[in-house]
This record gives sequence, structure tokens and C-alpha cells, in this order.
Amino acid sequence: MIPAPTAKAEFIEGGILVNGRWSFASGCNNANWLLGTVLMVDRNGESLHDSAGKAILLLPFFSREQFSIIDNWHVSGLRGSGSHDVEVRDGFVPTDRWLTLSDPLSVAGTLFKFPVISTFPPAVAAVSIGIARAAFDCFMELAPNKVPVAGTIPISEFGSVQSVVAKAEALIDSARSYIYEVVDSLWTDIENGKAATIDARRRIRLAGSHAASLAADSVDLLYNAAGSSSIAETCPLQRYFRDIHVTTQHHHVQGGELERMGRLRLTGSVEGLV
Repeated sequence: MIPAPTAKAEFIEGGILVNGRWSFASGCNNANWLLGTVLMVDRNGESLHDSAGKAILLLPFFSREQFSIIDNWHVSGLRGSGSHDVEVRDGFVPTDRWLTLSDPLSVAGTLFKFPVISTFPPAVAAVSIGIARAAFDCFMELAPNKVPVAGTIPISEFGSVQSVVAKAEALIDSARSYIYEVVDSLWTDIENGKAATIDARRRIRLAGSHAASLAADSVDLLYNAAGSSSIAETCPLQRYFRDIHVTTQHHHVQGGELERMGRLRLTGSVEGLV
């Protein structure tokens, strides 16, 4: 699913006709279907609006032969996600093959009642935490065997390195605990029939941003503590370092989220919160 409405569509007989392109389509190389948000327009290209004055957005499904993959995911980290651009040209989607975010649920269960946008911060944070844990495990294997040039003992016996390990572990575990706490809290509310409040959704996004930041801090500590070993292509730490700093650039966990969530806490402004 690509939530950004960077493609446009017109209503035609039997369905809609879509033209446009989306960025960051992670996993598109392995996808048989694409779900992309489109902005509905008239023949003149002007946005269509519903009775409440809101722009009409639809989420149509495209089969594999309807979308092209633009090979442009040439990046420093997370290369395996294959987050290329995808494009649809004159893609016809019949009436029964699109959704709207206001559609009633057709599948029961707490997961399907969970706010869609609130699933993104925990998902990105989970990747960040996983990378950090892998970096930690890698460092634990490296440290007892690394003896610095002109040194006589492994870095695992250095007090400074021992402090780094303790701090990195605490950062990773605290990031994980916080994101689990806020997700579990909202999950329990929804499971008990309560609506997802603005503050609960705010906390989800805050926890996601915080977790990604702490995970990156832990990897930075370990990368630096490993010295020149970190820069070798044979050492996974260089890959974890690059990957973690790509996750922190994701829209749903980047630094700007902290500002928005802080503003909401202080002023009650819901600008930017979906």
C-alpha cells in the first residue's frame, strides 16, 4: 500500500482510469498486486470533492501487468527493500476493485479496526530495533576477538567499551519496551470497543520516532567502538550503520514527528496528524 495520492484518476464507464507514479514502493519486485492512493479529478484535471468539501481519494488495486517498476532505488542503506518508484499509465480499475478509508469493515478482528496510519510508526520502528539488535549481536562477537594495533588485550576488556555495550543494550531494550507499551495500550482499547483517541495515536507516532532514534544511537555507539573494523565490507556493522540511518529518514519516524507530537501535546493542534 502506498498512501501518498501522487496519481490521478477519472471516473469512466464501469470504473476509473488512473495515471501517475508513486515513490517508495517497498517490495514491489515481489508484488503481484499494488494498492496505491489516487486523487479523483474531472476532465479538466481539477480535484473532485465530496459533500463535506474534502478531496475524493480512492485506493485502487492494480494487477502486476498494470504497473511498471522504475529502477531508481540506488541508496546507501536498506537496499534489499527494493523501494523503487512504480508507475501506472491508463490503468483501468473496475468499480469493485477499489477501497476508501471510510469503507465499513468486511473482516472482523482488532487488527482491522486499528487506525491504518497508526500501523506505520511501529512497523518502521520494528525495523530500526531489529537492525540495532543485529548490530549489538555482531559487536558481541567482534569485541572479544579484536585487539587494537599495538595493543595486548581485546577491546572487550576496555572499560569504555563495556560502558558502550551497557548503554547500547539499554537504548535498544527501552526503545522496544516503549513502542510495545503504547501499541498494546491502543490495541487493548480497540479490543474493548473503545475508539482510538487523538492522544493514543499521538503516542504511537511519538514512540515510533523515539524508538528509531534510540536504535540509531545504539548502532552509532557500537560502530564507533569497533574502530576500523566497522568500515570493512566483510563486517556487518557497516551495513547496519547504513541501514539504520535510512530508517530514521522515513516520514513516519523522522525528527519532524517529534516536533509535531510535541506541538499536539502542548497546544492541542492536530495539524499533520492523520
